[in-house]
Amino acid sequence: MSSRNHKRPVYVYPTAEECALIKQSWDYILSPPVSESGADTSTINLTIAPTEHSALSDHSQNHVVSTTGFVTTQSAAFTGTQQYPNSPATQFTIAFYTNLFHTNPEYRFLFTDVFRQSSALSGMLSRIVRNVDRISEGADAMRRLGYRHAAVYKIRDEMYETVGRNMVCTVRETLMKQGRWSPEIDWAWLTVWTLLSTWMKEGAHMNPDESELDQKEKCSVM
Repeated sequence: MSSRNHKRPVYVYPTAEECALIKQSWDYILSPPVSESGADTSTINLTIAPTEHSALSDHSQNHVVSTTGFVTTQSAAFTGTQQYPNSPATQFTIAFYTNLFHTNPEYRFLFTDVFRQSSALSGMLSRIVRNVDRISEGADAMRRLGYRHAAVYKIRDEMYETVGRNMVCTVRETLMKQGRWSPEIDWAWLTVWTLLSTWMKEGAHMNPDESELDQKEKCSVM
């Protein structure tokens, strides 16, 4: 790790109780209650409009999240129709990006394909939650991911706080709709995000030779 006056912080790991809350709340997100009215509550119609800085600036991305098992996107920016696997986890991450772009529209230009990114993020979150009680084992992978985010996508350290705040808010909104939220869940997710983002920010300041890894490792988180 390059010194560059970056002092390694004291890591605060989630307690056993917080790990249990993370897993329980993620299970709630993956298993939303069925509407008593029988209405289709898993269908979402959204339009995520890029900012003027986006590669898709002349085209809005229109998508429908449906119970058919796929997210279908139709946009002049694409040739034809693209489909992505749909799941409660993907619906959650789409809600997260919707919140993020609402509070920080300038972040929209970082994403050329929100739906593919949503699918990737949902998979990463599932792996993190599954291994949250041994989260320290993922430290090096998160540092490498942080290096890649800084080197390739030009992510700055201060962006992690904004992303984390929106992630916690999306968890809260999702669980409040189910009547399953508690303040302790907020703190548990904040603790985990703070730890993960600390490792990613450390990775952002790695030297290039410290980030060498094969393609398989680049695509693996925990």
